[in-house]
Amino acid sequence: MYALLSTESENMINKLLYNIQMADESTSDWITFYHQNWIIAPLNKYMSKIDDEVWIASPDNTNVAKAAHALSNHCRKSLKLVTAIIQSDKKFKIY
Repeated sequence: MYALLSTESENMINKLLYNIQMADESTSDWITFYHQNWIIAPLNKYMSKIDDEVWIASPDNTNVAKAAHALSNHCRKSLKLVTAIIQSDKKFKIY
């Protein structure tokens, strides 16, 4: 799987996926899924249309998104209904 992230051309990715499928026919659904452009593009910069400078400057994890999500929940926005009710009960001591 790591090879999908580091392979340096579309042709090499196609060969890699083909070799995986030939090694184990039960991977057919997996290969079909990962062979879609919208799935492979965010995983491999050579399959993406994102400029190299932007790709390199982008973080390789989702910590920014997680922090934004945590902040929105801290401010009591975008909470699930049950979570909002429980937090409101705690804040106003409604039992």
